[in-house]
Parts: sequence; structure tokens; C-alpha cells
Amino acid sequence: MAKKKVKYKSQSRPKDREITGSKPKRGWKERWRDFVKSRPDPMMTSDKEMEIFRRIATRWRLWTYVAVIFLPPYGLYRIWSKESNFYESEKYVWTFMVLAYMAYFIWNLISGAA
Repeated sequence: MAKKKVKYKSQSRPKDREITGSKPKRGWKERWRDFVKSRPDPMMTSDKEMEIFRRIATRWRLWTYVAVIFLPPYGLYRIWSKESNFYESEKYVWTFMVLAYMAYFIWNLISGAA
């Protein structure tokens, strides 16, 4: 038997609506778009979260983080200075981190592992 040549795939089978009377199946893009629309916008944050971010992402703090990494003693100076906006607990944590970093660096120099 000779097969009937079908020009388009949609002509080879009846539409979903014709078979079941329901809506046609949606593709993954449409389903994803509806899913994203149904969820709250992840970029919409509360005022409290935005205030925390503004406090953390100041120019002073960013330069302090760079100084802690590349120039630890100067980074400690910036953390403990009067114009610093670090909380007391943050100051202690950063001090411990810098001291541990410096101790590891000095240990490697002494033991010759570097």
C-alpha cells in the first residue's frame, strides 16, 4: 500500500481538541512562563533585606574586603577604625580570620612549604 504523503506533522494526526474536546497541550516554554508568573519576583525583596544589602555593599566596605585579602594589617586597621560601620561581632570575626590567615602564611614561610 502506498502511504499518503503528509506535508506537515499536524496533518498526520487529529488535533487534541478534536479527540478529547480539551485544550491542546502546551509546550514547555508556555508552562515555564506560567510557572514564573505565578511565583513572586525573586528580585523584589523586603525593605529590611534592601537595607542590609545597602549597608554591606558600601564603597568603604568593599575596599575594606579587598584590603583584608591583599593587605591584612591595613584591612584590620580599616575594620577597627572609628569611621567603620562594621558591627562589633563582625570586627571580632574578621580579626580572627586575618590572624588565622597570617598565622598560616607565617607557618608556610617557616616550614618552607611555600
